[in-house]
Amino acid sequence: QEIRIIKFSDATWITIQSKKTFHTQGEWELISINVTNSITNIIEVIEMDQLIYQITIKRRPLFYVINFMLPVFFFLVLDVMSFFIDGSGTDKLNFKVTLLLSISVFLLILNDTLPSTADKIPLI
Repeated sequence: QEIRIIKFSDATWITIQSKKTFHTQGEWELISINVTNSITNIIEVIEMDQLIYQITIKRRPLFYVINFMLPVFFFLVLDVMSFFIDGSGTDKLNFKVTLLLSISVFLLILNDTLPSTADKIPLI
């Protein structure tokens, strides 16, 4: 009952300062932070102060399109174009093996670049 919790500053200042220090890998965007100060009755006699922070963030799907979908589409186009290569079967086979290796290396790099989740991305 003797300790009172108050807001340090308003929500707009907290949002601006948090946007300066919010570090992500590009997949999330900080929208706003709202601060609410309230008094809660635990038992009818005891009152406690509460300070509630509501953080609003938004996911950027364009991050995945640029870093994942575009390169995979490029490798797919290269794979389809390999059927039109003039030459013996070994040239086409070498090109296909090179494409498979490049996709594997791309997925290894992508595994480090994209944010980690509970499930790992399968490599092949």
